[in-house]
Amino acid sequence: MEICIGPSTAMMVIAVLGALLCSVSVPGVSAQNPAGSVFIDCGSTASYVDPVTNMRWESDAPKYITKGVNAYVPSAKATYPDLSELTTVRYFPDSLPYKNCYSLPVTPNNAYLIRATFFYGYYDNATTLPSFQMAIDGTIVANVTIENATTFVYHEFGVLSRRNASVIFLCLSRDSSNSVPFISAISLSSPLPANFYTRNDANFLKERKYFHTKYRLNFGGDKLVRFPDDRFDRYWFPEGVNSTFVNSSTTPLQSLSSVSVINEGAVWSYPPPAVLETALTTTNSMRISFPDTISEGYLGLYFAELDPTANNYSRQFEIKIPQAFTSQVVNPYNLAGGLDNVYVLIFNDLLEVNYVEMMIDPYSNTSGSSGPLVNALEFCELMQNEVALLTNDQDALSIEEIKSAYMDQLAEWTGDPCVPYPHPWVTCSIVDVTVTNPSILAVNLSRYNLTGPISSSFSNLLNLISLDLSGNQLTGSIPPSVWNMISQLHVLDVSENQLYGNFPSGINFPESNAQCPQSLAILNVFGNNFQGTFPPDLFNCSTSKLQEINFDHNNFNGTLDMQQYVNYLGPGDVISMVNNTISGLEPPWDSGKYSPVLLGGNPICSKENSAQTKSANQQLNCRYNSSNIAIELPTNSSTLHKLIWILSVTLSIFVISGALVFITVFRKYRKNAFALQEIKREFARQQVQPTLYSYNVLKAATKEFHHDNKLGEGAFGVVYKGILPNGSKLAVKSLTKAHQGIDDFLNEVVAITDVKHKNLVKLKGCCLHGIQRYLVYEYVENKNLGEALWHGHSTLFLDWPRRFIICMDIARGLTYLHEFLNPCIIHRDIKATNILLDMNWNAKIADFGLARLFPNDQTHIVTKYIAGTFGYLSPEYASLGELTTKVDVYSFGILLLEIISGRKSIDDTLPPEEMYLVKWAWTLHENNMLINLVDQKLNNTIVKIELQRVIKIALLCVQQDPRRRPLMSRVLLMLQGEMEIEVVFGEFELHKNIYEKHQATCMDGSSSETNHLLLQLMPNKYKHNNAGIELKDFGPR
Repeated sequence: MEICIGPSTAMMVIAVLGALLCSVSVPGVSAQNPAGSVFIDCGSTASYVDPVTNMRWESDAPKYITKGVNAYVPSAKATYPDLSELTTVRYFPDSLPYKNCYSLPVTPNNAYLIRATFFYGYYDNATTLPSFQMAIDGTIVANVTIENATTFVYHEFGVLSRRNASVIFLCLSRDSSNSVPFISAISLSSPLPANFYTRNDANFLKERKYFHTKYRLNFGGDKLVRFPDDRFDRYWFPEGVNSTFVNSSTTPLQSLSSVSVINEGAVWSYPPPAVLETALTTTNSMRISFPDTISEGYLGLYFAELDPTANNYSRQFEIKIPQAFTSQVVNPYNLAGGLDNVYVLIFNDLLEVNYVEMMIDPYSNTSGSSGPLVNALEFCELMQNEVALLTNDQDALSIEEIKSAYMDQLAEWTGDPCVPYPHPWVTCSIVDVTVTNPSILAVNLSRYNLTGPISSSFSNLLNLISLDLSGNQLTGSIPPSVWNMISQLHVLDVSENQLYGNFPSGINFPESNAQCPQSLAILNVFGNNFQGTFPPDLFNCSTSKLQEINFDHNNFNGTLDMQQYVNYLGPGDVISMVNNTISGLEPPWDSGKYSPVLLGGNPICSKENSAQTKSANQQLNCRYNSSNIAIELPTNSSTLHKLIWILSVTLSIFVISGALVFITVFRKYRKNAFALQEIKREFARQQVQPTLYSYNVLKAATKEFHHDNKLGEGAFGVVYKGILPNGSKLAVKSLTKAHQGIDDFLNEVVAITDVKHKNLVKLKGCCLHGIQRYLVYEYVENKNLGEALWHGHSTLFLDWPRRFIICMDIARGLTYLHEFLNPCIIHRDIKATNILLDMNWNAKIADFGLARLFPNDQTHIVTKYIAGTFGYLSPEYASLGELTTKVDVYSFGILLLEIISGRKSIDDTLPPEEMYLVKWAWTLHENNMLINLVDQKLNNTIVKIELQRVIKIALLCVQQDPRRRPLMSRVLLMLQGEMEIEVVFGEFELHKNIYEKHQATCMDGSSSETNHLLLQLMPNKYKHNNAGIELKDFGPR
């Protein structure tokens, strides 16, 4: 076995395995799934062995899930007779928008393939095809959309199990269509070998990202290959001579001998022999085209020479992938070491390179060579979003323990407690789950029919501030560990249960004790059977915030210390002890003291224990409700009337003022809430899911938007550097309120949320805080191109080779925007300050606030709103409002001139004839003096051929007539030297066209005076050379 690293960006692995055939194990007839793998037939009522695949399928409930409904799919057996797992489904009709999760057993820190399969088959006799969301652990990974009821759909992901995790959750939930989620089957592979699906010799799953399998193709095959041929049960779909992927006069070529299984330790991944035993070949060029654009991912191509007459020279061809690398020569027989051995070509660093097709052409320098051959292809797309962090371990474990304590009532709530959606009975601290693990803040299990004692596991929720267990049938006493939580709780409600015994006491919080219940505001034990004396030590802490205590309908007895309550309780605070057995007060009724303690229904308020005529204090304390606040009333009638009048007026003013304040605040809140909802609806309508950052997170990351973190400022806002708690960096753009409205904000988010390319700045998310809006981008270290060109960047001078690479980077980014998206995107503001430079000085296009989506079926758009930057606007757009991709081409041409000259497009410090860069460039061109355009600082670094090429392309791009400007894809090819540069027409082309138009008229007898006038207007070179202006070579300056 030999491993070679080729000269290109690809990693080439050669495995010579023909002699290993005798060592390959053949699956036996008994059902033996690979160790660690799980195959689940969702909706099946019993486990069984599939007679076709010899797989052992397990029923899903109750082992892996406890909710949902089984259904039979009658059409599945006839449609897919070899896929028995599609004959049943489990669906989840519960109308609540919560997740339905399977718990898949795994070992910690291992990589797995998880595949979920969906066959609708009109199991529910509905007329609308469903769609819903699928999540793995806490991350939404797919929108499952059923477009054809009689075709199965599957989603396969590579995932890494969490540290110390024993399960991975696969969850389904409703989306905006409100369709009922369902699932047919789940396949969990055995743990993948450590060197499977690698990125630069490291398992890329460990980078907190998943990958999504997009294509796995068996060229020349005639059937689906899976387990037991592939022990990881990967689907290898057959692609024969009528393949939709291959464009050529292909014919299948069958193997004449078997191919051995590739050693697991050798390659990125491997197909089984059943896949490698077939191939597609042709005598002509072969092109493999993908149905849609593929983004960042890992591409594997597999070649095995199957022609028994082959030799070292019989088949040699060249592989090209546009925008990935130039070319790679492949000779399967020679490179793999003979017949039936496998050559594997891996592109494992196609980072953010987007392309539509892969071309395989015969190698031009080999005469008589057979045409290209390909056996298999595999492409896995790396998901861009980081995997969401799950609920912190202690809280998650505590919730599982609580569910175990009340299994009958809570078993259906599976998955992580907080993400991607929280259980309906918990409230979580979710800010940015890619940065911080969420924690449990509140548990509300009111009226969940809980029985048995209160679980002590509630006390392990260290961030809990509210616990509501009211309205259940809980028994026993409050566990000491739960009672001690009042040092952190704001609300504790155990009312309307069957709790009994003495109420916890002995707290005795001293003034300096850190556990003093300073936050507890509401304590409710109404409707239980507690007994004993009322715990006076609740008020031993004067800093406590207790405002409402409800001990009604219990059996508390003894004497109350009223003095303590008078000293503690403030206006509006209430202690309710209605219907207990309180028999005495200290001090007595006639002491002149009173407090808002409600004692109605207690023996102390009965006639036998009070005077026939109750005192004022006694009347206040013996009430049954707290609708009135106890106050000490004067006895003089006149004073009483005045007091009532003053209180009435004061109260009226207070109510009116409060109402006005409330209305103002409410309107502002409603306006902000409405704006946020509108934004979320627009995101849903456009089918984008940007991360919504909390304002507090951005405020902390930028140190309250401190001036020291300011990266730059433009017409649309200020950009700050931010550092998240995990150390990752980001750029936060605070949009200027006066310049960018909600439409522009939405425009930028919608335009580029799912647009990913290495030469485009990645939008990480956004934030709406009141009327202020923020965009969050990836952090780019070296500021912008304008800073480097015009302000003498302090760390590095941009020499010519670096400037040329920047030109290529920008061209790649624009080509992607214009020609690889549907609808395409017109940036409308290409300029030096919108080109950011990363730590390696690679260029990234930024600031899409003015971008327009441009349907591919339209030739142009006419707009009255002219947006952009003066000096970069094309003539037809600035004057007529005609918008096409050629607007960006013109701006790119101006930018090339700036890169070449090292100056701005408009510089009023220069002489008038040099003030406007594009006009000056044309003047120099007309006078064969373009050498004067070049930045003098580049003298020692210039590559003459490249510089000539870039200047000529720049002039091509800034031609007056947009029809003369090339497409960006042609610009890119010309920059790469792979296409002849087109003829450059000058700014006087219009005069030339007029002259040519009228020349025939003159020959037909039209006015010679007109012709003479036109000749006077034309530059001399047009009178003698109608083929266009040719760029002259550079001479000495």
